[in-house]
Amino acid sequence: RRVSKQNCQNIQRFGSNGTKFAGGVKLFEIRELLEERSEKIEPTQHEGRVMYIGLKNIEPQSSKVSGNLIHEYQNIKSIKNKFTNGDILYGKLRPNLNKVWLADVSGICSTEFLVLTARNHKQTVLLSHYLRSSVFNEKVLQTVSGQQLPRTSWDAISYIQIALPDEDKQQKIIVQITEYESEITKLEQNLQDLPKRKQAILDKYLQ
Repeated sequence: RRVSKQNCQNIQRFGSNGTKFAGGVKLFEIRELLEERSEKIEPTQHEGRVMYIGLKNIEPQSSKVSGNLIHEYQNIKSIKNKFTNGDILYGKLRPNLNKVWLADVSGICSTEFLVLTARNHKQTVLLSHYLRSSVFNEKVLQTVSGQQLPRTSWDAISYIQIALPDEDKQQKIIVQITEYESEITKLEQNLQDLPKRKQAILDKYLQ
């Protein structure tokens, strides 16, 4: 049986076992790498205090958390999502704001977050960076529905494809990212200290 040119191209692209490839790098659908955590909690049925993350607590286009995060259970209204250390919180309301946070503690959060956990925990850090990349965000914005309150959903974004190199390359990427983040943190700290240093000079010489 003669194989058409198009079929040859498909075989080269998908491989003999159906796995997709792009330039030698495997393509995965997001749902193959991450799964949604669907645990809910009714805060008013609990006592004590808890870390609560609302959309306002994640800075746009950033993974930074700010604001008051510790609340009394009894003061939190309506059902919330539960997350644990290592989960990725992805803001599905107004995803153009690109609010993504890799949790380093456990707590509860607004239901306007998707709570995602990596199937392979070694990939958690890398995937959290990919989810807040401009490349992924552009794809997510194509899934948005709603005029006044635009939002996406797990069903909508779970089929978005991501290209990943082999595990050795993934680990090298994570090491590089971690090093750059450490440098960024130091630079940001220096920027915060500069006004104080400037004022100290003024106080010393202009009295």
